[in-house]
Amino acid sequence: MAQLEAVVRRAHYLAAGGPIDREHLAAPTEPVMASAARPVAVAEDEDEVTEAMVRPFEDEEQRLLSRALRATRGNVRRAAQLLGIGRATLYRKIQQYHLRLQ
Repeated sequence: MAQLEAVVRRAHYLAAGGPIDREHLAAPTEPVMASAARPVAVAEDEDEVTEAMVRPFEDEEQRLLSRALRATRGNVRRAAQLLGIGRATLYRKIQQYHLRLQ
């Protein structure tokens, strides 16, 4: 759970409160690109995050899981890989949030 929470928080932070895209899910060692031309600015200081940027964890988790499933067209194995979680965990979350496999 801690690993997924870290992925969700990082992706949310990189998305600056907007929709989370595939580039926001990149591993920290990979260069994160907002587009092919410009890198995403990552704040070094945690103080730059405002309370308005924070939503309930369950809401963010559900949005991230849905986005990963859409990106992989319902391929649970691939979505789990993108999220850095096990397939069983993803299946449990799919049931918990009543997500659809497209």
